[in-house]
Amino acid sequence: MKCLQTKGTIPRRNVEELTALFDALLQIEVSARPSTEIDLLIHTRLDELLKDIVDSRETMCHNLDRSQVTIFIKAGSLRRKWERRFKELYFNINKPRTEHMKINGPLRGLSLIESNGEHGMNWLVSYIQPAGLEGHANFTPGHWWLNIHCAFRDGAVGSVDKMLTMGQSGVVALALLTGEEITGPTLNLFEYTKIGHNMDELMKLMACNRGRPIRILRGSSLKSKYAPTAGVRYDGLHVVRQFGHKLLDETKNVYRCTIMLERSTSQKLLAEILRLPKPSQLDEWRLYRKLIGEEYRKREGESAFEKWTDLEEEQQAEKEQFLKARALREGIRQYTLVERKPSYLQSQ
Repeated sequence: MKCLQTKGTIPRRNVEELTALFDALLQIEVSARPSTEIDLLIHTRLDELLKDIVDSRETMCHNLDRSQVTIFIKAGSLRRKWERRFKELYFNINKPRTEHMKINGPLRGLSLIESNGEHGMNWLVSYIQPAGLEGHANFTPGHWWLNIHCAFRDGAVGSVDKMLTMGQSGVVALALLTGEEITGPTLNLFEYTKIGHNMDELMKLMACNRGRPIRILRGSSLKSKYAPTAGVRYDGLHVVRQFGHKLLDETKNVYRCTIMLERSTSQKLLAEILRLPKPSQLDEWRLYRKLIGEEYRKREGESAFEKWTDLEEEQQAEKEQFLKARALREGIRQYTLVERKPSYLQSQ
């Protein structure tokens, strides 16, 4: 429960529901033949709910009323009863969940094939859907995947290595997995910046017919307050309004590319999309991260695994620092009347 992590309390509207649920489950456990099966826990993730409640004891507020304290007590009691009855099945409850993810769940059709150095693991995609369709292409804004390979499998993008997906009439999708993004000068405008060597790919955006919408996907590694907290998310149709580039290092052929994107208004609100991924999807994300971490350690060894995790933590820290700095600048900007131009026009 997110409220436990952020506020250390259980909302009053949930107290009665949890009390009724825990009372019923505890009553079943004291019966001669308890009817609660392990499959129920696997699919409902009740064990995760109990874990969130019990683990929040250290951070919970000290002024809880009696009903909330009772919830903590009953959650701990129910978990102990399930641990005693289900034994190893309970302690290894994530194993069948992981298997389901690989067979029929979000990782269906994907197989781990090799490590990719500091970038983790590579995946083999056994089947793919066509990705050259224009518009939403049967995807609803807010659609979420564990990684870009899953989006490639389903036809949201045409490659796991390239930002652009091309169709018969030009660019149909743009995957913002790395780089930086800030709020644009006006409503529904977003300014994306990326530094790199591959100018040929991004220059194709200049050939986009102005006004033709393309699919925008954001990844969790993107430095942006609009990026998902985990995985890859389809954020709807956008139009490329401006494109600029600047040569930063001629000897190394390093460019900075900046794109101004405008989000189409006739689709699901961005505020709704930013609530995703859902808690259940974040549970799957944690299982996914554990899966690739264990596989990487097994193939590369403990030393390489530690270097990889250190790099991941460093990148996450850089992203958090970027977001804090941007939040401070946007807060200050609210008290100024200076109109801000896109960054690639400021020097002109």
